Amino acid sequence: MFSVQGPVSNEERRDSMRLFAQGVMPGLREYAREIDLPDPFERTPGSVELRNGTREQVVDRAPLQELGLR
Repeated sequence: MFSVQGPVSNEERRDSMRLFAQGVMPGLREYAREIDLPDPFERTPGSVELRNGTREQVVDRAPLQELGLR
């Protein structure tokens, strides 16, 4: 998951992963549904058509610009 600082036992690492899976992931999945962001494991491979010679924008940076950020 995240880089733990200092000596951590295997049990503590596993506990951290379990807590992340139980406490954080459900919220992330719910938010992804709210913003209509598909799970990459549920998307059919090749379902996103790519155009020759161009690169699609990966992220929409407009909200960052509205906040005065890059």
